[in-house]
Amino acid sequence: KEGCYTDSAASRALSYRANIGSEMSNGACTKACDAAGYTLAGTEFGAECFCGNEIENNHSPASSGCSMACNAASGEFCGGPDRLTVWKRGT
Repeated sequence: KEGCYTDSAASRALSYRANIGSEMSNGACTKACDAAGYTLAGTEFGAECFCGNEIENNHSPASSGCSMACNAASGEFCGGPDRLTVWKRGT
């Protein structure tokens, strides 16, 4: 796990959006990003998954805000409003 990062709809920290659907969890997102060839996966707002190879658009680590439960895994945190829980392949 890389940690919690800032994000915004206007300028994404991770540019590729993976469509996970109702099965949203950190594992489902990292699996989709890995299959698409990306090294980073980020979950946001409980139901969104983004992928990339680096954090873009000057986004940075955030000390709070990654506390929204994942839609399909209530025991996991999937980011929050304008916050990404970021995972790196192999960690």
